[in-house]
Amino acid sequence: MSKESSDEEPPVYLHHDVYPAVDPSQLISNHAFQGKCVIVTGASRGIGEDAAFTFARAGASVVLVARTKSQLDAVESRILEHVPNAQVLKAAVEVIDPAKVEVAVTRVVERFGGVDVLVAAAGTARSMIVAFLQADP
Repeated sequence: MSKESSDEEPPVYLHHDVYPAVDPSQLISNHAFQGKCVIVTGASRGIGEDAAFTFARAGASVVLVARTKSQLDAVESRILEHVPNAQVLKAAVEVIDPAKVEVAVTRVVERFGGVDVLVAAAGTARSMIVAFLQADP
């Protein structure tokens, strides 16, 4: 059997399903995190930003943590645009600096009374990716 190229493209199927176990719609509609405090590191973009937005929609008080204040301001604006009554606290902190993290957590506890959830989404995987690429040509 020869492997000749074909002008015909194979079908492509796009799926946008969300598994029920990770679907946040019930948590959002029920305000399941009302009265809870959620700290999100890496909140200026990507997974951290989306997590902060989703927790705010679910009623949580959200603490946005990242290095760049201007990016935190943009995320806060996005949250407040969609959730006008959201409680948002920003902390422009480098999470590898324990003293600054301690100050930020003290502010969080003073304002919200404690922390219920921590989403650790800060950082990049650059060193891991480089090592992987070198090991797997």
